[in-house]
Amino acid sequence: MIIHFICRGNAFRSLMAEAYLNSLELKNVRVISSGTVAEAYRQSNTDNRVYQITLSIFKSYGIDKYAKDHFGDQVGKNSHIVGDVVICMNQVVYDELIMLTKDVPSTVSIWDISDYGELGNETGDHDNMVHQFEETFPLIKNRVDDLVKELNLK
Repeated sequence: MIIHFICRGNAFRSLMAEAYLNSLELKNVRVISSGTVAEAYRQSNTDNRVYQITLSIFKSYGIDKYAKDHFGDQVGKNSHIVGDVVICMNQVVYDELIMLTKDVPSTVSIWDISDYGELGNETGDHDNMVHQFEETFPLIKNRVDDLVKELNLK
């Protein structure tokens, strides 16, 4: 089974879901992640150290070895979405996905995990961004745990 998490930049939310689910070491489950605007935001995510902050969160939870060694995988324009289970991190991502690709599966799940800088989740300074990332990880962890139960993967 392939589980595909999609966010916008593939530097924060989808990476968190991917690394955490990988850390559960479930048999016959392959986890991937990508972003709807990853190419456009790759430089700003680098400049703002988004990926580095995400890695520091992984390290604090002891899941850093389960993270992929890069970020910013872009959903292919006009491509088919890979995954038996596809999860968009929120409605913004889903709306972008529909505009970007063809044949979006009707079974896509839409979570309610907002990105920093959207939907009132303003980042402000670096410390505030770190704090928001720290608050977001448990939300993602709980949603992934619910998904594992729902799909009876353990």
